[in-house]
Amino acid sequence: MSGTVRQISVVLDPSIPYFLRVDWAEDLGAGFTLALSDGSSSWIGEVPEEEMTGKATELGVKREKYVEDLHQALTGGGESERGRVAEKEEYLFHLSSDHCCLSYDKKTQRGVLVNMGAVELHPAPVDLNREMIAHTLEHSADLEAENRRLQEKNQTLRQERQHLLAELTVKSKAGDSIKEEEDLPQSFHPSQAPTVLIRGCRWAEPGGSSAKWDTPGLGCVPG
Repeated sequence: MSGTVRQISVVLDPSIPYFLRVDWAEDLGAGFTLALSDGSSSWIGEVPEEEMTGKATELGVKREKYVEDLHQALTGGGESERGRVAEKEEYLFHLSSDHCCLSYDKKTQRGVLVNMGAVELHPAPVDLNREMIAHTLEHSADLEAENRRLQEKNQTLRQERQHLLAELTVKSKAGDSIKEEEDLPQSFHPSQAPTVLIRGCRWAEPGGSSAKWDTPGLGCVPG
């Protein structure tokens, strides 16, 4: 026995969350039972295999393709006969005001609604009603826990991002500082002063004689 439970909304009042439970024995194409709950009341219905075969014929599609689309509509997921995951489609649920009929449509890419079937609903037994309500509460608790987990993960990612940005800022400032030092002129040192070589000089002395500054010996030699 297989089954799934998912949250859906109905076109009549999308603000009210409903929980849809689908159970089948072998595969969905062999028929299934359906239970619907709004958290305070529950309803149940059944779709036999013959009805599904007739609906596929009415739509002019292969039975396997119809079952694939129906599986995706009722459970929120689907798998093709080749094992690949079916592409997500948009499905709409319509619930009568007296909660006696639930129908489901497929919305094509052109916006055309194709009716995929309907199920007649009856008030669910007390035990099933309690079970659906309990599952509703459990599902709500799971959603809250998942939200908390996602919030914690987002906070961790934000902290890691801030830490990474801080590291990049420090590295950037360090790189700018090194570049500024490289661009500065070298400090002056006496050993780096230019050397001027004086080969010699002459000047006139009183009496007409001249003296010569001999550079190597730093002496003065008469001319």
